[in-house]
Amino acid sequence: MAKQLAFYFNASACNGCKACTIACKSKNQLPVGVNWRHVHQYGGGSWMPDPDYQGFLIPVNMFAYSMSVACMHCQDPACRDICPAAAVTKRDDEAADLLSVAAQLKPAQAIELACARHPSPERGPATSDAIIRASGCLAALGPSVVMGLLAAGCTQVIARLDACDRCPIGGAQPRIEQTLADARKMLAAHEANRIASLHTQRGKDWTRRPLYAKQARISRRDFLQRIAGEGQQAAARALALDRGDRADTAVEHKGPPTERLRLLNALGHLPRSVLCDAALDGLSFARIIADERCSACGVCARVCPTGALHFAANDNRYDLTFFAGACADCGACLHVCEPAALQRESVTLDVLIQPAPVVLRQGSLRRCAKCGARFASESDKKLCPVCDFRRKNPFDRRLPPAFQRHRVSSSK
Repeated sequence: MAKQLAFYFNASACNGCKACTIACKSKNQLPVGVNWRHVHQYGGGSWMPDPDYQGFLIPVNMFAYSMSVACMHCQDPACRDICPAAAVTKRDDEAADLLSVAAQLKPAQAIELACARHPSPERGPATSDAIIRASGCLAALGPSVVMGLLAAGCTQVIARLDACDRCPIGGAQPRIEQTLADARKMLAAHEANRIASLHTQRGKDWTRRPLYAKQARISRRDFLQRIAGEGQQAAARALALDRGDRADTAVEHKGPPTERLRLLNALGHLPRSVLCDAALDGLSFARIIADERCSACGVCARVCPTGALHFAANDNRYDLTFFAGACADCGACLHVCEPAALQRESVTLDVLIQPAPVVLRQGSLRRCAKCGARFASESDKKLCPVCDFRRKNPFDRRLPPAFQRHRVSSSK
């Protein structure tokens, strides 16, 4: 396959978090003052005096959006892997290649993963059945690849780290070990040894094993079974989850990145008995709940970068739903919720892999007699919470709790 450099950027999904800038700088070890990726903010509009309250302004035609600009010289860009909103996409990636190769191998094998710079990955412990060689560094892979290999039928996944100390890139080994640790947290305690790493550079029982890269040889029978959509590996091949067709068209809706979608897909293919049943603390997963203070403003859903929160309303009713599988635990919704109606809870795999979102709040809507905005109300209130506050406190203002805490800490 020819080296692929360019990628797609969806400005409507970008929320300007600048995670791509940090990931690019960290992966490429750039010095202070040098950035290969930049995020620019654009906005416009005007203000007009509030006719009802002297000294207050009302926004008119306000807009804002972010534009992420990069060098486009990476075949496996870190900006794509880190983006919580999947604003950066490519037709293919290293994870899809590795999982496609694993789906072509015989099931029930112990698989080793080796990077492109490993000098002799084919030699290793006799307990391993095969080696899959990546086209780049293993640090670019996420937990979805490890869990996907287990779901594809591998009995054990071993990362070859015995050459990391001689790698000219340097500094990648801690990230690889963190990826393996995150994957282990999703397995039951008695299954954690199925994910391991190899640090020894030479052993007495080492021998030569089959080495695969990009594509593995397949038998004629397996080839015919794939055409018919049959065979034991039919489900495993779907784990590659190549979203190339998505990159060809504009992404109109927010959604989780490919890494998260691939992880959910792998978890769904694994037996429930091998997965952890405790809370997934320390990972980028969370569960959001809402109480009766919700005013149905919908701001939490608008700022959610992955679409985990969705707000739908008509003239009389509203629904606020939450999909745990898409939540990146960024905390944006908690920061902007003015009535502090949202709370974060730890999540379990049972909740994480649920295919459908859950309803957080639903109820009746009223139109404010002053500003015309719709708000949640089960009583006979005529004013929305904002107008009611301004009527009672014409010379005061209120902010979401997180903004108030930031304002207090900044003034100290």
